[in-house]
Amino acid sequence: LAAAAEGLGTCWICAFDQQAARQALRLPECWEVVALTPLGYAAEEPAEQSRKPIDETIERLA
Repeated sequence: LAAAAEGLGTCWICAFDQQAARQALRLPECWEVVALTPLGYAAEEPAEQSRKPIDETIERLA
């Protein structure tokens, strides 16, 4: 949310080459990279996505 507030885009990436990430970040072998979060400005404005109303998504039981 903080990135979006600054006009930046980002996403959570968990599927990557562990060894390549460790080498690129110059991390020791004993460290494990669990996620990457690229950060930058979008090449074009993303399209607005429609969402279902929350009442159609969540069911209250009590």
